[in-house]
Amino acid sequence: MNTFIKNMFNKIKLKINGGVYFFYKKFIKPKSVDEDHKRREFILNTLLMCTLFLYSLSFLTTIYCDIKANNTCNGQENFTIFPVFILFLILYLISRFKSYRLSAYLFIIIFLIPVLYATYIWGADLSAVLLFSVLLIIMLSILISTYFSFFVTSIISIAFIVLTILQTNNIIAVDRTWKNGKEIGLENIFIYILTFLIIVTISWLSNREIEKSLKRARKSESKLKEERDLLEIKVKERTKDLERVQMEKMKEVSRLAEFGRLSSGLFHDLINPLTALSFNVEKIKKSQNDCHLREIEKDLDEAFIVTKKMRQFIKSIH
Repeated sequence: MNTFIKNMFNKIKLKINGGVYFFYKKFIKPKSVDEDHKRREFILNTLLMCTLFLYSLSFLTTIYCDIKANNTCNGQENFTIFPVFILFLILYLISRFKSYRLSAYLFIIIFLIPVLYATYIWGADLSAVLLFSVLLIIMLSILISTYFSFFVTSIISIAFIVLTILQTNNIIAVDRTWKNGKEIGLENIFIYILTFLIIVTISWLSNREIEKSLKRARKSESKLKEERDLLEIKVKERTKDLERVQMEKMKEVSRLAEFGRLSSGLFHDLINPLTALSFNVEKIKKSQNDCHLREIEKDLDEAFIVTKKMRQFIKSIH
């Protein structure tokens, strides 16, 4: 029974993993080649998919509320949610099929406009404005670059200062009714929690991709170190082989030099009896005296002895 349950659990797990991988490959997997661009594209696609999911859920919830409550809910919310859903869908399609950087810039602008508008209407000290400003700065650093994040942060800061000065001097009217409420509404708490979750999610996605890049870098570093160690071993072995071959060549040259030196002496010793032998042969032609024959025999014996010595020396060389 336990084995059956375990097998069923493994099958379900495999199907879930297969479905998640299929969804990732079709809808989220980045198409960029560079590691930094690939990380940013993955985070942007994930954020856009989550945004589309939340807006779809919100749109369906409002429709269900209208149908069940006989239009007691605010039906105008659908006319606000649906265009925003279409806008984020267009951003997602741009990211997938054209350029993720263009989609990232538009994504940031979509968040920047409500922040500036809320600051203009309700003031820079509104909690939602501050939270969304922090969220915007974090997204800028992760999706585009740190330098661009500093640039936009400067723009937001200048806008806050200018709007605050204008509102303080009553040049621009500001709505302070949100400060009159003694209690914070539950919907505000949900907005804050959602903002926190978005910030945590973005940070987690960024750290996750950075850790993956670091793991790949460490793995490549260890492989390079192993290859370097193997190369050092091969170089040492090759150096030893070259030294051995060089020593053998030096020994061979030394043997050849010794052979030449000894050969000159042996040839000198061999020439003397051969000269005497040639001289005695001439004597034989002129005379058949036994005395001369004994001298010739003696010279031949000496020549044979020297020849044997030279043959033994040549054998020892080889």
